[in-house]
Amino acid sequence: MGTERDVQTLQGEYDGYSVELNLFTNVPQGDYGQAILTGHGSRPIVVRKKTRRADGMLPSGAPHLSIDAIMMYPTDPRGPDFGWGFIDGLDYTFMQRQGWLFPCNEDNFDYILCRPETPSITISSYKRVDAAIQYLGRWLKDGNYGGKLFIDVWRPKGSAADVHTLMGEKDGYSVEWAHEPGIRDRTVVAITSRGAYPLPPVPEGKTSTYLQVGPPSEQWSHWVRSAQAYPPSVLTEEIASYADMDEAILTFGRLLQQMNIDGTMFIYVIGPQVYTLD
Repeated sequence: MGTERDVQTLQGEYDGYSVELNLFTNVPQGDYGQAILTGHGSRPIVVRKKTRRADGMLPSGAPHLSIDAIMMYPTDPRGPDFGWGFIDGLDYTFMQRQGWLFPCNEDNFDYILCRPETPSITISSYKRVDAAIQYLGRWLKDGNYGGKLFIDVWRPKGSAADVHTLMGEKDGYSVEWAHEPGIRDRTVVAITSRGAYPLPPVPEGKTSTYLQVGPPSEQWSHWVRSAQAYPPSVLTEEIASYADMDEAILTFGRLLQQMNIDGTMFIYVIGPQVYTLD
């Protein structure tokens, strides 16, 4: 991911466009900031809009309705609609080859990041911001485009291979991939501490709740959920990327030990969390 210091481009006016930087780090959410390019040309930046139903079919009564949309490609007239969220005229194949674009797949696909309906692209590292600004700035100038184009930086979810902490006993706690029913393998890490203060059970009729845990003199509030393999309950924490897991294990392992907790914390890797007002 890099840091804000990896971005060498300065805010201000350039040949045919201007640059504004809003760089920050929101690790739990996976949001790492934004660069805003404003073109000085006269042509509008056009984003292809999503015009089909969620199931891929044309709206009721639309012309050219085929029986089997899959078999009709690429001659099916609906085919171009699948480019929704792309900016017309922008070379996504080139950007993909450069390794700039946020990786979208079944595990971490988010339509807001991968198919935005605003003039924006999502990239996966601060280290790629400068190159993306230069490329998109030239594109704005050469195409005589006007208006704002956003470069959003988000942390990819990654995979279990990004976790380098060895499972097993540590100094005062143990670490393992959680084996709770309903949890997919190698998606949640369980940190277990053996202290004097057991975790309280979740109230009857609930699966999770916000509870006070730890010694009476220094209790802290945290989400607790019921557990079958780690009864009666576990603390829960969420992170955006597997790449953040090593630091999370160290941080929360020490915290459980310091708080003298007898119990387990689950650390879920849920991918970037995109909040909207809708």
